[in-house]
Amino acid sequence: MLSTKRTLLIIAFLSALLQVAVSEHNLSILDQGELILTADSPSYMNPPKNFAEEGVWKDNFKGPSSYVQRPPFYGIIYLITYLTVEDPLLVLKWIQYGVMGIGIYCFGLLVYHLTHSSRTAYSSLIIFGSLPLFHGFVGYVMTESIAPYLLIILTYAFLTSYKENKNVWLFIVMCLIIPLFRTQLILFPLVLSLLYISNKGLRKSWILLSLLPFILWQINVYVKMGSFQLHPIYASANETIYQPPHEALSELFRVWEHEGENLHSVVGILRSDPTKKGVDDALQFVPNKFRGDVK
Repeated sequence: MLSTKRTLLIIAFLSALLQVAVSEHNLSILDQGELILTADSPSYMNPPKNFAEEGVWKDNFKGPSSYVQRPPFYGIIYLITYLTVEDPLLVLKWIQYGVMGIGIYCFGLLVYHLTHSSRTAYSSLIIFGSLPLFHGFVGYVMTESIAPYLLIILTYAFLTSYKENKNVWLFIVMCLIIPLFRTQLILFPLVLSLLYISNKGLRKSWILLSLLPFILWQINVYVKMGSFQLHPIYASANETIYQPPHEALSELFRVWEHEGENLHSVVGILRSDPTKKGVDDALQFVPNKFRGDVK
């Protein structure tokens, strides 16, 4: 009979193939190329392009936040593909598919370690691996494409290193990568590192050194922005559409809107025409019951 881990690996492999097929089908329908580009995509791709061509890690707009718009790790991955292959988005896509496959497998292992039940692990993995709703962003140029899988791998690495002293280096690497990949996720490696150290003793304090790159990046953000900004996109000094008004509109539109394009349309209208006419045009995207008179 196959061992539990080998069975989980087979299920994960088949699930990843299924999700790759779904993603490729969606990409063919949208006809956007190797990956789906959104309004966020340039802020990931421009800094590594500019670094490769001009030696400066910077987005294509003015202001201090252009140097620190996004944490660098996703951009570094794109930079490597940009410098080494003719079609960087094709390679980036398959890197994302690969991380997805590893994340799916680690999900099954995680459930098995938590429940000690092969049946529970198999059924949970089949549900997670087969439903496209869990993997919808894997075909996009954005950190959401692989961030969930990195958290799964981090959690699995923590559990096995904490209980069995296995995969310690994997845990350290994930603590290093995740905050530089998406700064809002710093809480996960930070809490798990502190929990690890408090229960394993100070001799393991070197785990916190894995957070040093994140600290250095935040120092860089402070130097460029003049203030502490965990996520500089919404800083007042940001001279793109990602400003506090954009954030406020995002919160407002969540009340009724499910089409992101409508929010971006409103932002574009208000930026180009802040007069009463522009506001009236923007209100066309707001349901009647939420509208008010504009004076």
